[in-house]
Amino acid sequence: MTAAITENTELPELAADVVGRAQAGEQLEVYVARGRSTTIKAYDGQVESLRSGTTQAIGVRIVVDGRQGFASAGSLDLDVVADTVAEARENLQFAEVDPHQGLAHPDGVPEPGLDLVDRAVLDLSEDEKIELAIDLERRCLAGDPRITGVRTSAWSDGWGEAALASTAGIAVYSEGGSCSVGVQPLAVDGDETQIGYAGDAARRPDELDLDKVVTEAVEGATGLLGATKPASEKVTVVFEPSVAAAFLGTVAGALTGDRVIKGRSPFADRLGEEIAVPALTLVDDPTDPRSLGADNHDGEGLAARRNVLIDGGVLQQFLHNSYTARRADAASTGSAVRGARSTPGVGLHAMTIVPGELDRDALLAAVGNGVFVRGVNGLHSGVNPVSGDFSVGAYGQHPSTDAPRSDPRRWRLRVPSRRNRDGVARHLRHLAVRDLRRSVEGRRGSVVSRAASRHRRGPRAPSASGGALPGRFRTGGLPLPHDVVGRLDHDARGADRVRGCQRDRRVVHHGPQRGEGRP
Repeated sequence: MTAAITENTELPELAADVVGRAQAGEQLEVYVARGRSTTIKAYDGQVESLRSGTTQAIGVRIVVDGRQGFASAGSLDLDVVADTVAEARENLQFAEVDPHQGLAHPDGVPEPGLDLVDRAVLDLSEDEKIELAIDLERRCLAGDPRITGVRTSAWSDGWGEAALASTAGIAVYSEGGSCSVGVQPLAVDGDETQIGYAGDAARRPDELDLDKVVTEAVEGATGLLGATKPASEKVTVVFEPSVAAAFLGTVAGALTGDRVIKGRSPFADRLGEEIAVPALTLVDDPTDPRSLGADNHDGEGLAARRNVLIDGGVLQQFLHNSYTARRADAASTGSAVRGARSTPGVGLHAMTIVPGELDRDALLAAVGNGVFVRGVNGLHSGVNPVSGDFSVGAYGQHPSTDAPRSDPRRWRLRVPSRRNRDGVARHLRHLAVRDLRRSVEGRRGSVVSRAASRHRRGPRAPSASGGALPGRFRTGGLPLPHDVVGRLDHDARGADRVRGCQRDRRVVHHGPQRGEGRP
């Protein structure tokens, strides 16, 4: 009979038991995790869908003489655990020898000692979650007479825990939770329809700023009514926080050791050089408890630490896990990212721009002829990761008059890889861009690449639109100043693709469906 790991089983005990199965000459590391999540979508004052589920996973890697064998499974049953260890050992014979392969070893850096466990998200009842999603829709409809419908109003939450242990003497454990909301109102004026979006994420439900979400969503929809295609010209732009996260998340992804080693980073040979204006200081800071990306350790169990990537425009360092550090003859920066079903990679934990001196109003006032960019599309395909050039669809408005400036289907921003950021606002805002948009759109977002994907280190929840999940399961916060201003060219060479929403494939509870009077 199968002996199952129950809800009361301590994951650190299981991890220690697996490490004890290492044979002579083996380096063994085990990662075990489990979590739960709920996603609720409301439409027309009713529950359109409610999805909830739990996950379990284990990943084992064994290294012997430069060969690495890895295996994973989506269960913590004891017989599955034993089979996973045996499979990882068997996979050694298929691995090539790599002298840099090995486990992480304690490096003496102390953990930040963050207390990130807050069970408030678990105390919220299902009925209360439903009411929040419905109320968000109701408030958007009341926000402006031009808002005629809400495409989706969503609530998402999650809780997870994970333990990692190895024969190198590492043994760590983490747990935590978070929640998020997102909404897409529809604004109509004559024959024209525009869709807005806004969301928020926090560790506690009472920390969600619903007023701000409603205001931003309604303004985002109504603000583009009457938009026109601008003439091609060079202008100053101000990036809205999520757009700044989109661009800089992609740039920061090129500062990881794996990209540098593989020759896929335009910054590979530029350490110590000025690569941005003095106003830009970019750090990866998982020790900041305000960020949903905060943690006490990385994906290999090393202590989390604050890493300054760009200081006053000068490139200071690259991010490394233990493997890329050995290949680069450097030290790990505590930047390993992973899930139970994968081996460690390298990535950002909690990307942060150090705030500037100007507030938002002063920054916008100084722009003159320019554009306030509120959103982009096509970032996943419009970025050259080697040259650093960007060419994406975008929409926005004049920063001083609020007049809509663009049709998102026809306006493109071209950002050359030269230094082009002239100023940074002083307001700091924590974002969880990727999962907030996933909660509303029911698909994987592409707003932030490596920066946001780092935090899917645990097994993914069954919900295809799971929210910003906790601890090893969360999608990270991206603390960014409110606006980032830069110089770039925009032109009117058609960008015809506007990403739409996809419906959930499995509906547990539902109200009015698409095609039944739904916009």
